[in-house]
Amino acid sequence: HGNTGEKITVTAGDDFSLVSLTVKISGPDGSLLEEGAAVFNKPFVNYDYTSTVQVSALTGVVIVASAKDTPGNVTKLSVTL
Repeated sequence: HGNTGEKITVTAGDDFSLVSLTVKISGPDGSLLEEGAAVFNKPFVNYDYTSTVQVSALTGVVIVASAKDTPGNVTKLSVTL
């Protein structure tokens, strides 16, 4: 919804264990709105990122989740709103 403090939940897994998952949110023009680490939510086996910036217009906003595994491989998933 674009409100500060809202959670973005990412489900990610790997043959090796994941060492980190980051979320990057960019505006429609490609400008970085915010970026940070997601926190592993063990009971639900997913990652939660809590937004820190208010985004009033969501159309065209791009959210990219980047998961890094133990060998250092990075896989990204991008969603455009």
